[in-house]
Amino acid sequence: MSTRRSAARRLVAGALCAGVLAALTACGGGGAEDGKITLRFSWWGNPERAELTQKAIDLFEQKNPNIEVQPSFAEFEAYWQKMATEVSGGGGPDVLQMDYSYLKQYASRNLLLDLKPQADSGVLKLGDFRPGLAETGVIDGKQVAVPMAGNTLAMFYRADALEKAGVEEPEAGWSWDDYHQLIQQVTDAKVDDKMTGGTDYTSQYHFMELWLRQQGKSFYTEDGKLNFTKDDLRTWWNQTQKLRDANALLSAQRAEQLAPNPAISAGEAATEISWDNFLARYTGEAPDVKFGMVAPPTSNPDNSGLYLKPSMLLSVSARTEHPTEAAKLVDFLVNDPEAAKILGTNRGIPATNAALDAIELNEVDKQIVEYEKSVEDSMQPAPPPPPPGAGSIEQTFSDINEEINFKRTTVDQAVEKFFSEAEQALKAGAS
Repeated sequence: MSTRRSAARRLVAGALCAGVLAALTACGGGGAEDGKITLRFSWWGNPERAELTQKAIDLFEQKNPNIEVQPSFAEFEAYWQKMATEVSGGGGPDVLQMDYSYLKQYASRNLLLDLKPQADSGVLKLGDFRPGLAETGVIDGKQVAVPMAGNTLAMFYRADALEKAGVEEPEAGWSWDDYHQLIQQVTDAKVDDKMTGGTDYTSQYHFMELWLRQQGKSFYTEDGKLNFTKDDLRTWWNQTQKLRDANALLSAQRAEQLAPNPAISAGEAATEISWDNFLARYTGEAPDVKFGMVAPPTSNPDNSGLYLKPSMLLSVSARTEHPTEAAKLVDFLVNDPEAAKILGTNRGIPATNAALDAIELNEVDKQIVEYEKSVEDSMQPAPPPPPPGAGSIEQTFSDINEEINFKRTTVDQAVEKFFSEAEQALKAGAS
C-alpha cells in the first residue's frame, strides 16, 4: 500500500477524531421537479472505473425510471478528503463507496444506515455472498455496509527470475524460513544488476496481521485494542534483520525511489506479498513477465492466516431521505448480473456468486479466481473492521519500519516508539 494512501487515511482519521464528521445531517439527494427521486452516489477510482460505473448507473436508471443518480468520483486520497469536507458541512452522498479501514470510524459515529430493514423487506438481497464476505459489513449487529468485491493476500513471484536463479517455484505450506532462503538464493544468483530476492515485507501491518493470525492471534482485540505484545513486534521486525544485513533485500533507498511503483513489476524484486487483485497492475506494467501466485509463507502449515477481505463496500448515509431507493441502488450494483457484466472485476472479484458467474473473465482474472479457489479451504473469518485511529497506526507502523531500514533506529527503540504512538492514536480515536 502506498505511503500517500496511508497518509490520506491518517488525515481522515484525524478529522473523524476531531469531530469533523459529526453527522451526515443532510444528504444531497432529494426530489426533482419532474417527480423523480435524486440520489447522490460517490466512489473513488480512476477514469476507467468512472466510465464503467456510469454505464451501470445508466442501466439502473433505465430499470428504475423514477430514480436519477448523480455520480461523483475522485482518486482515493482526494475522495476521503472530499468526503470529510462534505459531511462536515452537512452534505454528503446518499450512497458512498466504503473502505474496510474506515468502516468502524463512520459506523461508530452513527453516520451509516442500518440496511437490515431493507434486507428484511426484500429490497436488498444479502444471501449470495462468497464464503467469508457476508459478515464484513456488520458492525454491532447492524448491516452498515455491503461488500462489492473481495480479495486476499498472495505471494507473487517472477517465474523468469526464479528459473534463472535455479530456484524452484514455491508451494503452499512453505515456511517463512523457506522464503528467506529463496530471497537470499535469488539475490546471490545475480540474475541481473538490479534484481533482488524481495522487499522487506515487515514494513506492512497487514502482513504482520497475517503472521499473527497464523499463530492464533490478531492485531486488534474485538474492542479495538492492540492484541499482541512488544515481544511479538520485536520478533516480527527482526525476522528480516539477517537479510537486511546481507543486503539481500531491495534497499530502503531504492524502495523510496521506486515508490509508489512496485519493485516486482519494475524488475527489481523477484517476489512480493500483496493483495491478489494487484496481479492486474503487475501484468499491466510488465506484460511480458509471467507472474506466479502462491499462498504466503506460514508459521503453521495447518493455518494460512488468510481471509477474504472486502476490497470495497457500499454504504448508505444514515440521513438519506430515500433509504429504500438507496438500498435499491446498492442491491443493483452488488447483485444484478447485467450490472456485474458492465463492472467486471474493476473493483476486485465480485462479492456475490451470481455476479461472479455473470462476468466474462480475462486471463488475469482467471488466474486470481483460480488462486482464491486454491486457498479457499484454508480461509478463516475476516477480522473485525479496524478501530478508529487504525489509519494513523498503519502509517506509523510503516514509518517506523522505514527508520529501521535506514538504520536511524534500532528494533528495540522502534518497538517502544510504535506502542507509544499506537496507544495515543487509539485513545484519540475512541474519544
